[in-house]
Amino acid sequence: RWKDWLCEKETLLIRKSKTQNGIRMIPTIPEVRAMLGILYVRSSHRPDDCIISLHDGKPVSQTHFRHICNQVSKAAGL
Repeated sequence: RWKDWLCEKETLLIRKSKTQNGIRMIPTIPEVRAMLGILYVRSSHRPDDCIISLHDGKPVSQTHFRHICNQVSKAAGL
């Protein structure tokens, strides 16, 4: 969710996990920060909206996300 993107710290906060050790802050590489910046500008970026979502701010299903990744990788020749 957008509230988990800590732009000033350049990290993503993982709040939900099956274990306490799974709750952590993940540093981001420049390419991810650039992508997040583009997504932020293009979205309504309400704090509880999912970063990768459809137009309603709700999360994309795992199946739909996998389909998107497959389409992008095919287009990129990967």
